[in-house]
Amino acid sequence: MDRVAFAARHKWDSRFWLIFLITSWIAIAMGFGHPIRLRFTGQADYEAPAILVLHVWSYFGWMTLLSVQATLVGRDRIALHRKLGIAGMFLAIAVTASGLFAEVFSQRFYAAQDPENIRFFMVPLYATIVFGLFALLAFLKRRDPASHKRLIFLATAAAVNAGYSRWWGRWLGEQFGDGFWGIWIHYYTGMELMLAAAVIYDLVTRGTVHKVLRWGAPLAIALQLAGSYTWHSDWWPPLGRELLNLAPGAPG
Repeated sequence: MDRVAFAARHKWDSRFWLIFLITSWIAIAMGFGHPIRLRFTGQADYEAPAILVLHVWSYFGWMTLLSVQATLVGRDRIALHRKLGIAGMFLAIAVTASGLFAEVFSQRFYAAQDPENIRFFMVPLYATIVFGLFALLAFLKRRDPASHKRLIFLATAAAVNAGYSRWWGRWLGEQFGDGFWGIWIHYYTGMELMLAAAVIYDLVTRGTVHKVLRWGAPLAIALQLAGSYTWHSDWWPPLGRELLNLAPGAPG
């Protein structure tokens, strides 16, 4: 359905975004609360480099700005919403770049201790790539409100998913194992639920699914499945070591 036929606004949109933001903040608190406490009490596995500090603050900055932006749209303060959107662009760049380099630092540390941990590197790579891709497209489609906010939703879902996987992922992993589907369920159930909620919401409020979700959700899932396949491949560990600039014979 084209943008003319698809309603950009619905009276329930503000409620949907409020629920999405509340559940996202809960997932972040439940998933990252313990690591943050360890960090502030000096019990973390390693001292935080500057790039990790930047990533944490830019991540929380993105979520805070998103909360403000959703409030502004709900109050019909569209002009201010668009002005603040420029800040969102810079935050998206900061989240993507700092997230990638912070994870490289982290994986270099853990790869020296656990030879299999290199496989996990696929998970943060997925989050970084998907967040960056959808955030960029959201900026490019900022004049198309219906597309823009769904692209923002997809980008944020990719970022928030880590909170869910840290919160309940270990339990899911124990139930479903570490095979192809087990890894997928372990690390991506949170995002699948968010994608399902967005699709169902469009169907209930518009009678159809917006084109962004029609291609964006399958793309996100396809990349997840590709990541699970890569996790279990024989070629990923040596390639991952090369990407991390680790010696071929080094642990990890």
